[in-house]
Amino acid sequence: FLQACRGDSFDYGRNEPDGPTEAAADPVQTALGGDGDDETDAKLSALPVEADMLVAYATVPGYVSWRNSERGSWFQSLVETVGDYASREDLVSMLVRVNRAVATQFEAKGRRKQMPSPVVQLLKKLYFRPGL
Repeated sequence: FLQACRGDSFDYGRNEPDGPTEAAADPVQTALGGDGDDETDAKLSALPVEADMLVAYATVPGYVSWRNSERGSWFQSLVETVGDYASREDLVSMLVRVNRAVATQFEAKGRRKQMPSPVVQLLKKLYFRPGL
């Protein structure tokens, strides 16, 4: 969870193993001489370089992030939400709760608001299971 600049690099992808190797059952691997012992025999599927990443920005581009001297910043809402829901909800669901809390409960003088902006590139749900 951090505020960071967004870059302009190109995504060339990466190879990622796609499950266990079954060389004996795979006629293509057998024809190619794969014996199932080498990691290179694993089936590969291309995944984007940025896959399985999550960046939770404090606010949307172009706007400030507020900090209350008594209640703290949006991270306080994040900490409270994770503490209350981590045993039963995935991270993205918790971030939606944080978005709602910050959007509805946080306001600076002059009706100045803030909207957190998570960028979710996860391929699966991510759970924090405290106590397990």
